[in-house]
Amino acid sequence: MTHEAKPHPLNVIGDFYVEDGCCTACEVPQTEAPALFGMTPAPNYHCYVKRQPQSGAEREQMLSAILCAELQCIHYRGNDPAIVTRPSAMGEIGGCDTTPLPGTELGLRTHLTFAALQRSDPASLAASYKAFLKTQRGKYSRISFPWFLTDPTTVKYRRNDKGLRTVRFGLHDDFVHVWHDGNDDTGVSWYLSRWLAALESVTDIRWYTEDGWHNTGVWHTSHY
Repeated sequence: MTHEAKPHPLNVIGDFYVEDGCCTACEVPQTEAPALFGMTPAPNYHCYVKRQPQSGAEREQMLSAILCAELQCIHYRGNDPAIVTRPSAMGEIGGCDTTPLPGTELGLRTHLTFAALQRSDPASLAASYKAFLKTQRGKYSRISFPWFLTDPTTVKYRRNDKGLRTVRFGLHDDFVHVWHDGNDDTGVSWYLSRWLAALESVTDIRWYTEDGWHNTGVWHTSHY
């Protein structure tokens, strides 16, 4: 069984569409996927899907637009299991009109493993991640840290008005294992992915949901 919001009339036929009346003219879709989104002229600005993704790279651009947009205005109504799980991993399950099949893996990917040739001890990696977070402070990211922390392998911080987050670093089968408790906050995995991109000599990156880590062993190459 599927639920479909009312698409804007200018959307092209296909699995992705923009919901009619749900646009704030944020221009995020046009920034993330300019070849896929159009915008109606003034005064009634409204984005729409002008072309469906035609490659894996364009599909990633579309999903990035869903992740970054202000509201859940971009919907997916297709049946590809590989895509149906992605809105859930992005915290955007409301943007998926298709009811996932029983047993479909849902949820944020809160566990991360990777191989690191340099600075692979957990304490050094925790210090590196904390230093990275300090560089992310800005007008829209108010990041603060508690005064006291006794465990050098753990980073605790608060972003904007959200609760205190915990990120733990350890080793698992010769891999670095990172876990965080931001089950309702996609920003934690987003920061971790940006930090990983800045590291050198990092390979075999794997992201897991709680169920994937503890039960199924299913992993992904991206945090969403």
